[in-house]
Amino acid sequence: MSVEANGVEILAEIKSEKVETPVGELEVKLSVPAGKPAAVALMIHGVVDKDEIRWEWGAFVEKLRERKVACICPNLHSCDRTFPRLDAGPEDALEALKALIPWAYEKLELESTSEVPFLVYGKSWGGARALELCFSLTDDKQPLAGLVLACPAKCYREDWAECVSRLTVPVLLVWSKDDQVLDFKEGSEPLLAALNSRKGAGTLFAPAEEGGHRIDKIAAANEGIARKIIEFADLIGPL
Repeated sequence: MSVEANGVEILAEIKSEKVETPVGELEVKLSVPAGKPAAVALMIHGVVDKDEIRWEWGAFVEKLRERKVACICPNLHSCDRTFPRLDAGPEDALEALKALIPWAYEKLELESTSEVPFLVYGKSWGGARALELCFSLTDDKQPLAGLVLACPAKCYREDWAECVSRLTVPVLLVWSKDDQVLDFKEGSEPLLAALNSRKGAGTLFAPAEEGGHRIDKIAAANEGIARKIIEFADLIGPL
């Protein structure tokens, strides 16, 4: 299964929308499949303000659309209060991300967030935000079906390991051994230990030999990992 390494080209064809959130207006792209979606995925980018990073998850959007997965792709750089910063907490970004969930379900003409499965994908800085969003949804008893993490950064919460232990959904963790930004061993081992401590919740670890700190390049160089990312929703039921 091949993936489009240049996700920018895929997402460039999708018109951006301006979405009002509690912390300001966000630029968002929504990939809509034909017919009723079988699942909805929120895809959170990394920290760097470049098109190839903002729309990095675009490498998977078309394949997911073919599988009837709708994809929410926000540009968190488009709002001052959600702009990714390594020296700032995640509260405003989390407020905005949470607001996108009911917005997307309404746009997709779905009656509630429990009507079809909701998945979260996050890479690097966006991986940390994805984890924190899932912690919040779990604590609020909001519907959550699965989580995909690509070389995630550290969470701001000091009790992150305890929070991970409370996640009850399947998790796919992808990390490349040649990552020069977030070290493979130092990053993956403690997170994997926390994930594996959960009882009754599946964890799938997909280490890559190459691809660096780019999930699109990891997938382009590793067909098996690309397939796992695209077909992850099968863990929660066939689409």
